[in-house]
Amino acid sequence: MINKKTILPAAVMIATVAVVAFLTVVISFGLQHSVADGTLIWQQVLAGVAGYFVLALTIWAAILGFHLLKPTSAAVKQVHQLRNVFIEMSVVLLGILPLVYRAADFGDAPGAMVIGLGVVLLPAAIAMLINLVTTALTEK
Repeated sequence: MINKKTILPAAVMIATVAVVAFLTVVISFGLQHSVADGTLIWQQVLAGVAGYFVLALTIWAAILGFHLLKPTSAAVKQVHQLRNVFIEMSVVLLGILPLVYRAADFGDAPGAMVIGLGVVLLPAAIAMLINLVTTALTEK
C-alpha cells in the first residue's frame, strides 16, 4: 500500500515510464513514416530498437522502485538490481548515437552530439550515484 511518504516517488516513477513510452511511440511513428516514404536508414532502426529496450528497462526499474518503497530484508539486492538496470540502459542507449551523429552532421549542429552523449551517460551517472549511496550506507 502506498502511503503519504511514498506517493511522490511513485508518481515520479509513473511519470518517467510515461515519458519514455511517449518518446518510444514518437520514434515508432517516425519509423513508420520513413518506411512509407522509402527513406528508412539503419540508424533509425537502431534507435527504434534501442527505444523499445529502454522502455522495457524503464518499466523494470519502476517495478524495482515500487518494491523498494516497501522496506524488506532484500532491499540491498533490489538496489543492486536497480543499479544494473541503469547500467544496461546506458549501454542500450549507445544505439541512438549513430542517429544523433547523423542528425548533428546533417544540421551542422555539433551541440546535438553533446546532448546525445548526455542522454547516454545519464543512466550511468545514476547508477554511479546509487552505488555511492549504497556503499556509504552499508559501511560500518
